[in-house]
Amino acid sequence: MRHKIKKLIRGDFPEEEINRLAFPAIIASIAEPLISLGDNMIIGTFSPPGENYIGAVSLASSLFLTIVWVFAQTRTAISALISRFYGEKRLDEMRTLVPQVIFMNFLLGLFFYLITTLFASEIFSFYNAQGRLHEIAVEYYSIRALGLPLSLATYLIFGVFRGIQNTFWAMVIALIGGGVNLLLDLILMGGVEGWLDPQGIKGIAWASVAAQLVMLILAIGVMYRKTIFRLNFMYEVNKQIYTLLAFTGNLIIRSLSVQTAYFFSNRVAAGAGDMFMNVQGVFFQIWLFAAFVVEGYCSAGNALAGKFYGEKNHEMLWRLGKFMSVRTLLIGIGLGLFFLIIYPWVHIPFLTDTREIELFQNVFWVVILVLPLNAFAFVYDEMLKGMGRMAYLRDTLLISTFLGFVPTVLFLEYVEWHLHAVWLAFVVWIIFRGTRLMLYFNRNFRY
Repeated sequence: MRHKIKKLIRGDFPEEEINRLAFPAIIASIAEPLISLGDNMIIGTFSPPGENYIGAVSLASSLFLTIVWVFAQTRTAISALISRFYGEKRLDEMRTLVPQVIFMNFLLGLFFYLITTLFASEIFSFYNAQGRLHEIAVEYYSIRALGLPLSLATYLIFGVFRGIQNTFWAMVIALIGGGVNLLLDLILMGGVEGWLDPQGIKGIAWASVAAQLVMLILAIGVMYRKTIFRLNFMYEVNKQIYTLLAFTGNLIIRSLSVQTAYFFSNRVAAGAGDMFMNVQGVFFQIWLFAAFVVEGYCSAGNALAGKFYGEKNHEMLWRLGKFMSVRTLLIGIGLGLFFLIIYPWVHIPFLTDTREIELFQNVFWVVILVLPLNAFAFVYDEMLKGMGRMAYLRDTLLISTFLGFVPTVLFLEYVEWHLHAVWLAFVVWIIFRGTRLMLYFNRNFRY
């Protein structure tokens, strides 16, 4: 393996540039999963016995992240466009596009805040949530959703940073946001004796909103100081917005396919009972954290693929793909081994009920199995995004979800495999997705 990597990086291959982009991008990418993990850890510590806080917060967070990931696809689209124009030395043509799209994302987030909070009760009923689980999910989401316009605008600015080949700024902002969230979680959930009464689940939600507001303010500040872009959106509509919307439309369809898989996974877990939903909530947060570590590294491939594609440097594009696939596979295997080593203790910050712990131990090995498989899917997914191959990515996710995940989870749930059904379906989903993308890249970009 080491010989293969050395062979790939001989000559002028930009390994240092990949590392410069990749490692900060990992931190920036896991900002939201870290916030959700932090929420669940604090909830597990302070929540009253018998309350379904973890399952409810995981369900509400899943809806929140669904909207963010679907409509934050403009981040990927703007990153692909800017990295291409950056490679072509035409970045100034993007000057008016960026503020227009930031404003569009903010309004989109505001719209979905109003719609989803208005129908929050019906939405969570559709997820199979009932009783106290349903009540807590609605209560938490009604506050957390205030962060939708903030998150969509922030992620768009992060995409701008990545497009101009800088992921360090987003990393610093994400770390500060995560720190603010954790500190406020502790203060608001548990209260401060003599000064502030415990706020419970509402405190956790307000902590997340505050962290997202801090991140948006910092992102705007960095954009003003470090880039040519400003917030003046009252220009004539930039002609590239139509290309951006075409990219975004395909990515939204693709993302809706992903969220269909997430919806079925949560619906199956909630339908099996509160115990299953609590454990599924922990699985989902751990998997998202690990997946976004891998995707964060792959985002360097996204930025550089767009740049090389804009420069028409096909040899470097091919070498980049092979290098990133090897490195990402090693990261995926490393994450899997890490969770295998700590297998007996992973549940401790989250679960205390003995039945939930037993269920966790019985199923967690399947979650770990998904982690190395993520490597093949994410590395080619990010590179093809950078090159603007959005239609193929859309079709791949439609096939993987509706011919892979959905039939698998429905059949295995029919035979009452419950959480095993969910995570074995994710294994099938990732294999479908990764194989199709890898074959496409090798067929079209071999040099």
